Amino acid sequence: DKYVGVYSNPEAPVKFTITREDATLFGQPGNESPAPLEATAPNKFQLAGGRVVLEFDAAKGQMMLKRVGMERVFTREK
Repeated sequence: DKYVGVYSNPEAPVKFTITREDATLFGQPGNESPAPLEATAPNKFQLAGGRVVLEFDAAKGQMMLKRVGMERVFTREK
């Protein structure tokens, strides 16, 4: 639950929503369908077969989204 919420970045065109169903976290960029996140480390998850990596810093309320050639920090909205 410490990662669940809506994350945004003023430079990003969409917000990123993290939800939980039972023991599985889901990531949902904008209006796309939620996709299950696969844990790869205590605070790291991957989507789309590893093409997208999400790294959380719960203390700062931040999520770093990493894709080939791009890293962007999203902040959880209050």
